[in-house]
Amino acid sequence: MNKSLPLCLFFIFFYTAQAQKEAAIWYFGENAGLDFNSGSPVALTDGQLVTDEGCAVISDSSGRLLFYTDGMNLYNRVHQVMQNGTGLNGHISSTNSAIIVPKPGSPSRYYIFTTDAEFGPNGMQDSEVNMDLDNGMGGVTATKNILLEAAVSEKLTAIKIPGENAYYVLTHKGHSDEFLAYKISESGVNSNPVRSGIGPYITWPGSNSVGQIKFSPDGKKLGVATENLGFELYDFNSVTGKVSNYHQILSDWRSYGVEFSPSSDFLYTVNQNFGVSQYNLRAGSPAAIVNSEVVLQDGAHWSYAMQLAIDGKIYITTSSSTQTNGTYISVINNPNEPGLSCNFEREVVSLDGKRSTLGLPPFIQSLFHISGISAANFCHGDATSFTLSVDVPVTGVHWDFGDGSFSSLEQPTHRYTSPGNYEVKVTVVSGLDSDSQTKSIAIYPAPEGQQIPDINLCIPGTGSSFDLSTLRAGILGAQPEADFGVSFFFFGSCSNNRG
Repeated sequence: MNKSLPLCLFFIFFYTAQAQKEAAIWYFGENAGLDFNSGSPVALTDGQLVTDEGCAVISDSSGRLLFYTDGMNLYNRVHQVMQNGTGLNGHISSTNSAIIVPKPGSPSRYYIFTTDAEFGPNGMQDSEVNMDLDNGMGGVTATKNILLEAAVSEKLTAIKIPGENAYYVLTHKGHSDEFLAYKISESGVNSNPVRSGIGPYITWPGSNSVGQIKFSPDGKKLGVATENLGFELYDFNSVTGKVSNYHQILSDWRSYGVEFSPSSDFLYTVNQNFGVSQYNLRAGSPAAIVNSEVVLQDGAHWSYAMQLAIDGKIYITTSSSTQTNGTYISVINNPNEPGLSCNFEREVVSLDGKRSTLGLPPFIQSLFHISGISAANFCHGDATSFTLSVDVPVTGVHWDFGDGSFSSLEQPTHRYTSPGNYEVKVTVVSGLDSDSQTKSIAIYPAPEGQQIPDINLCIPGTGSSFDLSTLRAGILGAQPEADFGVSFFFFGSCSNNRG
């Protein structure tokens, strides 16, 4: 008898991941700029900014420039001062003089949040841009320089709230130990922030306000650099806006730059005494994270701000006192890799004669989320295949198959050693954007057909017939009929036919 059991082959969870290109164009320093639309940074020389540190820029979802600012003046896409675009109350000597956040539910409107320098009286303020004004060139509305907090440090970072069309913008209150998380939703800016009193008390001298602040792309960690205090690491709840679990990573002055890898597994820092360093956040305890430090560049070379780009690399400014006089910036090519394999290169990205200063433009640290994954082949012994369907360049993928095995391939296959239920997790990174999904799959035992006695259906003159479906139970044995099917085929001649 010829028995055929169908393959355990079916598809589950098919979805797509999308990312945006709002961070495709940068303007910073002394008329410097970079365009990442082609996949690699191309120098721009048409920028109007001349800033010591702070700057911000936003493009549309296709990567076309919309506007940029030093926190004081606003320039449109043709590099002219935007309508009502002067007199913002940021400061060119503030680490994060500005950050730009889309207004939820209003595709043509944006908020610009600004900070003054060194706990200055202008503090943190917000203004609104309407891109429908001035024939599509945009303009600042009557909502301009709205005071949110009278004294803050020079720190701004933003993250999308999971499951909501909303964002948090985070700063640190001056003369205080409080982080302030302002929620931005379709209702506007909530002027009553989520307050988290944790970590050092930040006050004078003014250098205690200097240094970058960043969310990890997955929204779970917060990295803080403070010039006179060093580097701090916190947990962040991107749903509630609360900061918790303070740890000191480095206690030293002259700390400035901080950034996370796209996978959120590594923290990178810039300190003028200790140089550019990497910390492994998967090392375990806070002490183990501190001890995981790998120095990528010593403190003899002057570096400052760090920023993750949409190509998945981290870029670092250099000052005019370096070998290239600030006309090149440095890069970490593979920031998801541990230690020296992250491939740090000093001063290799040309600015085509323009100069970087201290700052780089900050962006929202998460702009896309995975809708899901697909998988096929669930018989034990077969290679189960996993697939992502994405319409943007993927700069990093990490699969956890739930059995202690991993892969960084975009479309991996994996052979499970035993049947069972497994939790499969995939983390996808596209430049600044990172998201994870977890799904359950079942690996079934490979079907085994049991031998049954031959049946002769060709007895002359008897008109014999037989219902082959009654053989299913004998063929499957103890295997659940609901999990497997049985197909029947005939071959041979009736003179000696076996079914």
